[in-house]
Amino acid sequence: MQLPRWLKEQLPYKSRFIEIDGYNMHYLDEGRGPVVLLLHGNPTWCFYYRHLIRLLSRDFRVIAPDYIGCGLSDRTPGKAFRATDRIRQVSELIDALGIERFSLVMHDWGGSIGTSVAVERPEKIDKLVYLNTTLTETEALPLVIRLAANRITGKFLTKYTKKFVKLTTKLGVCSKLPREVRDAYLYPYRKISERSAIWDFVADIPFDQDHPSYAAMLELAEKLPRLSHVPVKIVWGLRDPCFHREMLGKVARHFPQADILEIPDASHLVLEDASEEANQAIYEFLSDETIEVKDVTPGVQGGEVTSAEVSEHVLFKRLREQAREHPFRPAVVEPLYLADSIRYRHVSYQAFYDLTNKYQRGLTALGLERGDRVLMLVSPGEDFLALSYAVMGRGAIPFFVDPGMGRENLFRTIEEIDPQILIGSPKAHLLRILKKKLFSRLKFHITASTWIYTGGPNLSYLKKFAPQPLPAVSAPEVALVAYTSGATGAPKGVIYTGAMLAEQLRIFSDVFKLQAGNKDLPLLPVFSLFNLAAGVCSVFPPLDPARPLSFDPEKIVKIVNELGINYSFGSPTLWTKISEYCVRSRETLPSLERVFIAGAAVSADTLKLVKSIVPAGEVFTPYGATEALPVTLVSAVEITGLDPESAA
Repeated sequence: MQLPRWLKEQLPYKSRFIEIDGYNMHYLDEGRGPVVLLLHGNPTWCFYYRHLIRLLSRDFRVIAPDYIGCGLSDRTPGKAFRATDRIRQVSELIDALGIERFSLVMHDWGGSIGTSVAVERPEKIDKLVYLNTTLTETEALPLVIRLAANRITGKFLTKYTKKFVKLTTKLGVCSKLPREVRDAYLYPYRKISERSAIWDFVADIPFDQDHPSYAAMLELAEKLPRLSHVPVKIVWGLRDPCFHREMLGKVARHFPQADILEIPDASHLVLEDASEEANQAIYEFLSDETIEVKDVTPGVQGGEVTSAEVSEHVLFKRLREQAREHPFRPAVVEPLYLADSIRYRHVSYQAFYDLTNKYQRGLTALGLERGDRVLMLVSPGEDFLALSYAVMGRGAIPFFVDPGMGRENLFRTIEEIDPQILIGSPKAHLLRILKKKLFSRLKFHITASTWIYTGGPNLSYLKKFAPQPLPAVSAPEVALVAYTSGATGAPKGVIYTGAMLAEQLRIFSDVFKLQAGNKDLPLLPVFSLFNLAAGVCSVFPPLDPARPLSFDPEKIVKIVNELGINYSFGSPTLWTKISEYCVRSRETLPSLERVFIAGAAVSADTLKLVKSIVPAGEVFTPYGATEALPVTLVSAVEITGLDPESAA
């Protein structure tokens, strides 16, 4: 086939053809060495791999076919192929070319086609590379793909007009492609008769079990474990509007052994947006003969990357163990308010662990390093915990500050910390903007909000990353630093080592009797860090740490009774306000088994008051300095001399 000069200059390779199913299949075959098969998606063709072919052909035999009906292969008037047909045709090409062993690089729908080929001959697969693709995740595809698969709108977009091809080369990139590149993608699809296969591809997406290709998709899912021994590389453009970050997470779950390269400023056509970075990463991966598949822990979805020689952060290690052993146990509950009604959002340990891994990857990409000082000014909730655990998991040191300590104390504390990274609420970033001298050494900052921007990345950026665990990092000697509120003196930074945290976890279990699977209402948010590691679900109340007494006690009482909260740790002022409300409204908290009151002096009257609303539980005050909490644990009964039964 004679290509026009302008296209031949971009694709300077010899076109070859082979008869498959009675049709001529076009393919490129360049270089010598181990075989690498490049499979394109829809609506592209082998042109997509032009730069990668040039790079790989130095050391590999590179074969890039066009599926029948696509690219420069024959058209099939009146004949529509399904996924099973294309899988068989690629297999026949491999056999016809006498290929014994090979690696696969797959983009878009090439992922499901190539992987279906691989699972039938797993012993012949050297390595697998996935580029913004899908395997069995059709339920996660966005509306635009569903519109393209609709018989009316879909045929208009994909076959009767050039819109689908043009949209791919326009919306599938972050940087506008040169005119000659856009024309090259369109070249094999200029006529209606040349675009039938584009429609056939989207019409073959099995969105439900009634679709003819649904069974093949389920069969692929069942056979994926056959590839658990194969090294895998995933290269993903994070700004892909179709194969979005959730798709990346789903693909990564299939291959816990995968090494993942996430490219924030690349879209669906990742080899166009990040040609040099992505192609070089693929070349290095395929060329590395030392790569071995590490053992992974099958209990945790998404796999495990750790080492017996690495002394990890004790809290992060315990979180991972909880996710492995109890993936569906609730880790966090967040109340959602609509007028006078409350709904609850439940987050499982597996979902929380996935979010933490995303945050780890995003923070690492921004430059987070072991030993970095990270100032945490995040409102209590799921993101507070996930960000804190992400920081600790990477060996950085989180600094927790009570925002209710007062302006001058807060300024002095930040000056003393001299943070390298700020992770904070939008209000915290207003402080960063107004008090620049306090943050003069920041490497980067994150806004702890999905929607609000303050001149840097926010949580929507971090959530684009994959939930795949990163290799373990040794914890520094200082595990975290928590500043006191200043209620009993000037605020001071309390250093917690890993050994201290491990011992406190033991005390919470053995002495405080906190049992995994129960629920805690952490009125002092920092204690929710221990809950996660202990298997206790944290239910976050509507409480502003900067104005702790502004809360509505009626909402707290409603949450405790509706969810059956078992424990709570809070200050005497908070529990006094809750108790006084209960007395006035004649409410009790029958589900509470233990209430722990600390943070300031606790009077006998306060203990009596709280005990009066906890008929089936005990009230304790743990005595001891923040640096060594608890030294002793004393109950209300012991202090006041109340008879346990009469007190109830």
